[in-house]
Amino acid sequence: MNYGNWLSLGLLATMWGSAFLFHKAAVAGIPPLSIVAFRTLVTAAVLGLLLAAGLAGERRAVPWRRLWRAMLALGVINGALPFFLIAWSQRHIEASLGGILNAAVPMFTVLFSHLFIPSERATLPKLSGVLLGFCGVVLVLGPGALAGLGQHLAGQFAMLGACICYASSSVVSRRLGPVPVVALAAGQLAVSGLIALPLALAFDRPWQLEPSREQWGALAAITLYGTALPTLIYYRLIQRTAALNVSLVSFLIPIVAVGLGVVVLQERVGPLTLAGFLVILSGVALTQGRVPGLRR
Repeated sequence: MNYGNWLSLGLLATMWGSAFLFHKAAVAGIPPLSIVAFRTLVTAAVLGLLLAAGLAGERRAVPWRRLWRAMLALGVINGALPFFLIAWSQRHIEASLGGILNAAVPMFTVLFSHLFIPSERATLPKLSGVLLGFCGVVLVLGPGALAGLGQHLAGQFAMLGACICYASSSVVSRRLGPVPVVALAAGQLAVSGLIALPLALAFDRPWQLEPSREQWGALAAITLYGTALPTLIYYRLIQRTAALNVSLVSFLIPIVAVGLGVVVLQERVGPLTLAGFLVILSGVALTQGRVPGLRR
């Protein structure tokens, strides 16, 4: 990847990494389906207004007939379903274990890319780098988090299900080729929201909820900083580089989360965490074939 793509990947990790903190605060007073419906519909509306006003920076006509099937698929596997699975899982498993399980996205991505994208076959450096990066995430978040494996299995499988969804969406998006990014993002999020809204109305009864100001603030942060901006960055990035490269954001998110803890909460970082950082970065470099004697 070039420097611009690495910068975009870093921004994506920063936005999604901080969104986990906001999500934990919001889910305490707002049910998962309501969070999904709000964040997707509001973001879709904002992007739709940008398109309608001609402010999206996309000069070419939108090939709606070509995109509608992709929007439907991505609305499910890159929106409604993983959003709900993650929100629901965070009610049943610890955040550290969730972060470790979330790092399985590149593993599924390298497999699906090998099967469905001929130009992105799995190689020894890619597979080794993905495994090394996963081990680094375990070190960063603490091996003790794995003690929770086998407990609350439904929550753990929900997080793994979200990983499979995200890996699948990367492959689907990559196979689309160059398309208007804002239109694709708006359509995908609109589909996600239209799926989640009736379910939220039926099960959550959102008109009866009384979230605190902090929970409303967290939901707003998830919507704008954790959904709108990263969705646009994600779709632009997936058109420029391999699906596996984009999925590496799952390895970088724990680094962002720990960094926020140090800066915001004045937490201390131990030698095991620092070693995990180095292992993650080594794994990422290995997926790029940056090791002498190995070819990508």
